[in-house]
Amino acid sequence: MHNWLCIRQWCFSRAFDPPAHSKVQMTAAQWRLALEGRYYRFPYDHAAPQSSIDEIARLPPLPNHEKEPGAQPEAMRGHKAKLLKQRSRMRTTDRIDVAVVLNVHGGFVPYDARAVCPSWGTRHVTREVVEGAQDLWAEVVWELSVVSFRLEFLHADRALAPTHYTVEDDILLREQLVTDIWLNNEEDAMLLRPNWEEQTPCDGLVHRDWQRRRHSVTGMVRVLASWPDSGHLYVPQENCTQSDFEHAEEIAIRFYATAYRRKFGRLPTFPLQCPASLYATKI
Repeated sequence: MHNWLCIRQWCFSRAFDPPAHSKVQMTAAQWRLALEGRYYRFPYDHAAPQSSIDEIARLPPLPNHEKEPGAQPEAMRGHKAKLLKQRSRMRTTDRIDVAVVLNVHGGFVPYDARAVCPSWGTRHVTREVVEGAQDLWAEVVWELSVVSFRLEFLHADRALAPTHYTVEDDILLREQLVTDIWLNNEEDAMLLRPNWEEQTPCDGLVHRDWQRRRHSVTGMVRVLASWPDSGHLYVPQENCTQSDFEHAEEIAIRFYATAYRRKFGRLPTFPLQCPASLYATKI
């Protein structure tokens, strides 16, 4: 996690404003390599990275004390050995491409815990602090859950309501309608990342008070109403009871999860409630 705090802001900016020439999404295995931080020019004779030869040449050379990952003994034979070597080549391919993204394009040197002290809010975080700070882990996971939900929801809306994304003016209106789900006041100018450094974190979709969730859930239903097979959704009325509201809320959330899984083959990420440790710093 310590290295995530180093690369976090750059990764967010790349996700929010992706470069036209490069893929932003990575697999879980690629993210593990990114967080590992070994952004070196590993030997790749039997791999096929997507990065160009010039890009790979700009990577720092593998230090003598660094062991080449995934190397397999030449004496290995048989089907199992073939699978292991194939996986090793794929991992080397990923390792090179991830290193190019983070080092060549991101400007990050290979991770060295002794040389970096990233910040989290007003805190400067050493590797030793990370090891024992459960509250910090909870806060980082919370932020990731919120950002992931917002990015996934926008991505799903573009895929399932494409008619709203054909004309530039319509796109702006639609994105405003979507982001209004989690923007609960005019001061909150952070469209995709919660502005917890400056103000009390509050995501209306997961607020403990059902009346404080009303704005966000209503906005979510209005967006989902444009998706296929959404005719059974309904907007909670202003004078509805708590049970009526929670019934409409459950229907909307189940519909979103089902539609997302049908489209992308997995369940979506949902935002977590803000940890008490983070909320306590703002009151």
